[in-house]
Amino acid sequence: MPSKNEPLRSRTGCEDPRPVARQRLNCQSAALATMALVAATAFASGAARAQDATWLPTPSSGNFNIGANWNSATVPTGTAFFGTSNTTTLAFSANTAIGGWTFNAGAPAYTFTNNQAVTFNGAGIIGSPAITNIITGFLNFTGNSTAGSAAITANGPLNFNLNSTAGNAIITNNFDMNFNNHSTAGGATITNNGTLFFNDNSTAGNATIHNNDFMHFVDNSTAGNAAITNTSGALTDFSSSTGPAGDDKLTAGSIAGAGLFQLGANELTVGGNNLSTEVSGVISGIGGSLVKVGTGTLNWTRASGPSEAGS
Repeated sequence: MPSKNEPLRSRTGCEDPRPVARQRLNCQSAALATMALVAATAFASGAARAQDATWLPTPSSGNFNIGANWNSATVPTGTAFFGTSNTTTLAFSANTAIGGWTFNAGAPAYTFTNNQAVTFNGAGIIGSPAITNIITGFLNFTGNSTAGSAAITANGPLNFNLNSTAGNAIITNNFDMNFNNHSTAGGATITNNGTLFFNDNSTAGNATIHNNDFMHFVDNSTAGNAAITNTSGALTDFSSSTGPAGDDKLTAGSIAGAGLFQLGANELTVGGNNLSTEVSGVISGIGGSLVKVGTGTLNWTRASGPSEAGS
């Protein structure tokens, strides 16, 4: 497991040779800036000429990007509606900017496989489709969009930008997942098997996060009222964020499990969700502190070492 001052590596192999503290990866920042520009352009152009359409009951294929598969004979850019159809397994053949997907009452289960760049720039997802983002695909939520109740398997980059939210989605992240700007994890259930970054002023909200790898809070981000559980060998790193107010104070609804919780010099307040939890891992941070609030109990079963935070 990397120490505080070791360079972080993304799943793309990029590396920042500078100390980690309060800095993001150069390559990650450049990629996010590019994606933000694409999303902003898609949002501006889409708002001017957004068109709604409904997926046909008997389309010629499962290709989302073929106009003949829609009742308007044009691929929608506003809201895509889905109802009864004999084709409910869809894929993409082009980069796609869309306001949202709405699954009508009585619609069957739809599944989507994405190997392109798909960006939600309007309402987002209303319903509970299954989405698999393969390694060459980008899945982006921007504006005020939501992931709704989707089941998302992210084997490629997954990004929440601006004021978007993960909603109540069930997300399995196997690659790189980022919350940027003022986005939130909402009430999502997230299993992290890759790298998960909360950047800028983002928050983990009220999410339930099972962290099996690396999760980092940087800039002014915070874990909010989220329930965070580490497995053995996992790292949850708060040390690179100065908190929402820039005063080195962050919150998390609760922390639990093994691995390492790295506080750095921050004060982390936990217990706001009133859950009772047990931490068997290390809570570490030179100059950091852990504050317990709420009605639940926090049982820390590991003896504190010289570099571990007090409580």
